[in-house]
Amino acid sequence: INDGAPIAFLQDSDELHGKNTLTKDAGTYTVTEPSVAGYATARDNCDNIALDNGGTQTCTITNTAQAGTLIVNKVVNNTNGGTGKATDFSFQVNGGPAQSFLPGADDLNGSNPLSVPAGTYTITEPVNDGYAVSYSNCSNVVVGNGGAQTCTITNTALKGPTTQSAVLQDKLTITGLTSGGTGAYVNFHLYTDDICTQEVGTPVEISSNSNLPIDANGVASTNTGVAVHQGTYYWRAEYSGDQYNGRFSTVCGVEVTTINDQQVK
Repeated sequence: INDGAPIAFLQDSDELHGKNTLTKDAGTYTVTEPSVAGYATARDNCDNIALDNGGTQTCTITNTAQAGTLIVNKVVNNTNGGTGKATDFSFQVNGGPAQSFLPGADDLNGSNPLSVPAGTYTITEPVNDGYAVSYSNCSNVVVGNGGAQTCTITNTALKGPTTQSAVLQDKLTITGLTSGGTGAYVNFHLYTDDICTQEVGTPVEISSNSNLPIDANGVASTNTGVAVHQGTYYWRAEYSGDQYNGRFSTVCGVEVTTINDQQVK
C-alpha cells in the first residue's frame, strides 16, 4: 500500500480467494502487487483510493494464469533423395489428434506454435515411410504459465535400394477365325498366381493392355506391357468374340514367365 512493505493475503472462501481487512487513517491510497510470472494482473478501484474517516473502500486484484506456448518445429532432410516437404508431416501432443505443420522459410522447414495450459507434454509423430525421425526436447516437456518451450522433430530421408524392373509383353495368335465379323478385341491380364486371381499392373497399364485390336493375321499384342520385379508371372488373354466367332479366354498357368535378378533392368 503506497509502496510500503508487502502484505500477504489471508485465505478467504477457498484457495483461489484471499482477503485482508485493514484499518487505516483517512487519506489517499494506491494498492499494487509485485508481478508474478505467468499471471496477468487486473486491478479494480486500487489507484488513488480516497478513504474518509469511518469509511470503507474495497480494492480487488485479479490474477489470471497465462497460457504457455509450445512450439513444434519440423526439419526435413532430403539428402538421400527424399521428396517430402515439412507440410507433408503431422504430429500429436500427448497422443491427441494429428496436427499439421505450417509452412516455414522453405519447403523443408515448418512450425506450429500452440497455446497450451501449464503442464507436461510429449510430442510424437506417426511413422512416415522412407524417413527416420529424431526428436529434440519433445518428451515430458514442462510448460509453465506464460512460458515457452520448443520441440524440434527432424525427418531424414532413408537410403533406399535401387528399384529395378522388367517389362513383360504378350501376344495372342488366333487361328481358324470366320471372317466378316467386326469389333472384336483382346484384353491381356498378368497375374502372380497360377489360378489368375492376383492381377498385377497399374491402372494405366491394365487399361493400356485392354480392348486391343486383332490384325488381319489374327494377332493381337499388348501395348505398354506390365512392369514387374523378380518373380513368376502368368498371362491370360480374353478374346471378345464377334458376330461369327465365340468369345474365349486362354487357360491360366499355360503361359508362365519367370524373372530373375539377371533380367531386371
